Amino acid sequence: LTIAIIQLVASKRGIAALPFWAVKPYLDRGYVVARKITEQGLHSNLYAAYRETDVESAYLDDFYETVKSQSFSTLPGLSVLE
Repeated sequence: LTIAIIQLVASKRGIAALPFWAVKPYLDRGYVVARKITEQGLHSNLYAAYRETDVESAYLDDFYETVKSQSFSTLPGLSVLE
């Protein structure tokens, strides 16, 4: 879906509000330009959705740690909200 949105923007058929990490590869190639919507930018919290029965599972803990470590090492502009 993100690629389709970027293609519409690049072909002058739309504008979009997307996370910086999703837009950065297209900025680097010069397909689109970006501007913060507010002086500080927009920020949102991400949540993991899971079944209540899985709350104590080891694989859920591993998934959470993997997402956290990979996201911060590969997606620009992320920060921990306190």
